[in-house]
Amino acid sequence: MPYEEFFDQVRNAPLLILDDLGTQTATPWAKEKLEQLLNYR
Repeated sequence: MPYEEFFDQVRNAPLLILDDLGTQTATPWAKEKLEQLLNYR
């Protein structure tokens, strides 16, 4: 499955549980994707 398709499924999931946020150092790319996800939802 291409990344964009997966990301679209995550954005549109009826219930999204994000566990362990902030427990590890995220890369700039990961921070950007999380911000995009939260802003979309």
